[in-house]
Amino acid sequence: MKKLFVMTRTTKFCLLRYVGLNCVTLGNAHISHDSFETSEQSGYKLPTENRLFRTRFRKLRGIAFMFYAILLFAISNAVARIIPARYPANEMMFFRMLSGLIPAAFLFGTRHIQWKELTIYRLGGHFIRAATGLAAVGFFIAGVPYLPLSTAVTLKETEAIFVCFFGIVFLGERFRLPTAIASMSGFVGVAVASSPFSANGASLRAMILILLSAMFSAGSVIQVKRLSRTDEPATIVFYYTIIATIVSGVSLPVAWVAPDLRDLGYMVLFGLTAGVAQLMLTIAVATVATPIVASFGYLSIVWAIIFDYFIWGEVISLQVALGTVIIIASVLYLSCRA
Repeated sequence: MKKLFVMTRTTKFCLLRYVGLNCVTLGNAHISHDSFETSEQSGYKLPTENRLFRTRFRKLRGIAFMFYAILLFAISNAVARIIPARYPANEMMFFRMLSGLIPAAFLFGTRHIQWKELTIYRLGGHFIRAATGLAAVGFFIAGVPYLPLSTAVTLKETEAIFVCFFGIVFLGERFRLPTAIASMSGFVGVAVASSPFSANGASLRAMILILLSAMFSAGSVIQVKRLSRTDEPATIVFYYTIIATIVSGVSLPVAWVAPDLRDLGYMVLFGLTAGVAQLMLTIAVATVATPIVASFGYLSIVWAIIFDYFIWGEVISLQVALGTVIIIASVLYLSCRA
């Protein structure tokens, strides 16, 4: 049995500062997440203070993973908009998933997950996760070149509103009038933010594609929460990336444009950043409460506005900003209700 260390309040404060690390070293004492797990599995009951510290440490580490996941997703979205629109969505999805295999395989190996843990009866749930996630990625890739990045990301945040509707329709959750009003307010925000682009046919189609992406993304998040009850985050990401890579690869004969060297580099970067972000998001979803996950999603809008200004020189209009605020308020309320 590994030794357990009694920590003072000052020691715990110092340890909590290193949220992003998997383990903490203080002097000669090595305290890791694995050692906490081993102590409980061996039958030894941890003191109340140590159990409380472990819980807080895991939550703070999950928040750190969530923050960096949102940043990497924002970079990935910006790269996706930089890539010329002449490349079909299925081709970009293939490179996204193929490049994403690298971080997924890395975590799969470092966690020392045995092949026997990938039991066949879980394949159905992982296939649903891959199908919804792949559809969300595909619709977003198809729509983002025709909208400002901040507008596309704002529309994508309606994912939380779709989660509420899906809960009532498919999961039999209780209907609440305040939740319904907040959801409808969110769609009012969508209408306000989207109206400057409704006159353009391409932009209108892009908005519909982004909203479809939000719908499928909501289904994907729900499936990840279900799978995380029994499966390791590395297993969830590994199955998702493998299945999505195969499916998108099979579609390449239907639509394929040979990329030049520069665009190929962008596609690989698109896949790597999104793959690492997906990995961090999966870990965060498994360890952090759903309202916190949803709340951190607002950072993606901030990053998108920054990228719009510095990369494309675009500044959001007052009307789009008003719609964005309405959507954020609606989703924030729904997150708190959750």
